[in-house]
Amino acid sequence: MIPGKCKLCQNDNVLLMESHIIPEFAYKPVYDKHHRFIDFSEDPRTGVKFAQKGIRENLLCGSCEVLLSKHEKILSDFTLNLNQNKNNIIHLSDEFLLNTNINYDSVKLAVLSIIFRLSVSKLPQYTGYELGPFEQEIRDIILHGRHIDRYKFSMHISPVTRNGIYYPDLIMTYEKPSKYKNIYTFLCFIMYGLLFDVMISKIDKCDCWHYFSLREKGKIIMQNIEINNVNIKADLIKRFKDEDMIKLIRRLKK
Repeated sequence: MIPGKCKLCQNDNVLLMESHIIPEFAYKPVYDKHHRFIDFSEDPRTGVKFAQKGIRENLLCGSCEVLLSKHEKILSDFTLNLNQNKNNIIHLSDEFLLNTNINYDSVKLAVLSIIFRLSVSKLPQYTGYELGPFEQEIRDIILHGRHIDRYKFSMHISPVTRNGIYYPDLIMTYEKPSKYKNIYTFLCFIMYGLLFDVMISKIDKCDCWHYFSLREKGKIIMQNIEINNVNIKADLIKRFKDEDMIKLIRRLKK
């Protein structure tokens, strides 16, 4: 812990915790028996290394950590239910599934808090996450636990599949925002094998984007998306063939 200004409550001269950018529960599927995972980027010059306990940064005070933890617990339950194919999941087809009985407010607040942490982080791998004029508004929503309707910062959640099979052992962030219809901006990240797309731009309520968004009644239609279609850079895939990666993967399996 170090003294500083909390990025969420804005209180100054408080002890800042080593805050997880992506919640630690999302790392569980990628940990080995020694609680390690491989941290790397598409640039081989940055090297590759073992890391533990997820990517962390001194961002939040203890009170704000506690505030976020209750929502993250519910988000964790949501991802586990999907992974274990619980009764609240209805397979509409091979491509689409309906997820019900979702705690709308907590899941949405937890996802927004991750986007917020990615945006305020000073770590170089997250420089593409910029909330701009929406940063203060999202900070206020998170800090006060405010309910917002499905059309505001609406979000899609898509299971990422490999040859049609869902795996939870995937965490990835992006270098820059994505575009919808080449006009609207959304920020996205992958954790626990789920692609979270959060619409940051204001968009008309009648747009078809909202059809697949998380709904206030605790429902969402999710569309499986193959890993080759999630805009992962080819250089990131190529890294798995580099000698330093191969050596570390071998050690991870021991």
